[in-house]
Amino acid sequence: MASGDPVIDGKTTDLVNCVNVKASPYNALGNGSNDTTAFNSAIAVANASKATLFIPAGIYDITPGSMTIVETNIDGPYATLRAYTAADSPLLRVENYAAIENHQFIRLRALAGYGSNGSDQYNPATKHGYGLYFGTDHVRGGRFDIQYINGFIGGIFLDSASVNKHIASMKFRIGYIIGNTYGILLRSGNADSATPEASRFEVEYMRQNTVNIWLDGSAGLYIPSNSFDITCMELHQQAGDIGFYLSGSNVYQNTFKVNGSFVTGTGYAIVADGAHDNRFELSYLPFNKINMTAGNVLDQRTTEVGYPGPVAGRARSQVMDSAAPTVAYWRAGDICWNTNPASGVLLWVARANGVGAAANWGTVNVN
Repeated sequence: MASGDPVIDGKTTDLVNCVNVKASPYNALGNGSNDTTAFNSAIAVANASKATLFIPAGIYDITPGSMTIVETNIDGPYATLRAYTAADSPLLRVENYAAIENHQFIRLRALAGYGSNGSDQYNPATKHGYGLYFGTDHVRGGRFDIQYINGFIGGIFLDSASVNKHIASMKFRIGYIIGNTYGILLRSGNADSATPEASRFEVEYMRQNTVNIWLDGSAGLYIPSNSFDITCMELHQQAGDIGFYLSGSNVYQNTFKVNGSFVTGTGYAIVADGAHDNRFELSYLPFNKINMTAGNVLDQRTTEVGYPGPVAGRARSQVMDSAAPTVAYWRAGDICWNTNPASGVLLWVARANGVGAAANWGTVNVN
């Protein structure tokens, strides 16, 4: 290792055993020109030699779907990869099943969709392709550090349904996920082991995504045991926008933690359609922005103005099927509610006066 080599998650980037995309014979420009050919030449050498693909500072335009799959490490902390065309294909595809022993990591400044410029963030017609895509083979154990992901149909897409592969045990550290149709999308397959599971996502800021996080278990297999830790989430756009969307009964035991959030407008903060045993820990969430089936748990540190405040700064809340809950582990001050599964309209909210029997529950005015 060279002295002063950068470090990510305790692993030093090897800048001695590296392939520099700007060096001869690859000669990438990094000035907004189409560098797809240069990248493919460099990636082929890096994959074969298991060398780090080093990307110096610059903006590199890449034709989506045309860049060789990356099987090795990438280090470009000041490099932006940008979609050169509006093709609905992946910009950066990752497959590291054969390189598990190398503990693959990727570090970039940004992944940018075609035409993304920070404006017209809510128009689906301006979103194309996928930023960071997993779905061509098994992927396990990778580490990914990216500061900005903007302007895609899917910013990060774990696509087990594509070829029924196992995608698991990865760690993502992302700065900003902004202006995508789906900020993070996990989709299960329908064959043995075709599950996106046991991965951890740490995100500083999510905003102006139509759906911030979508776990799509409609194909039939499982999406379990993923965790999402978000410093700040905004959802204040328009009808149809969703913070967390969990679809299918095979979506379970995932955790969502948001340290700072606010929700206004007509979108939903949470929609959990058939999903169960998922936990949401949020600092602020209006009850009328929730549409969940029974069996999911919400740990909420503050409640919307007009509702009773939590005891000792915290309330544990859970969607129930009955207006007379009798679960013994409820504490005084806990909130329980239910919504109409068809319309999402809030039906009732109850606040525990004590622990245990239904007689200890008091009704809260929801209007």
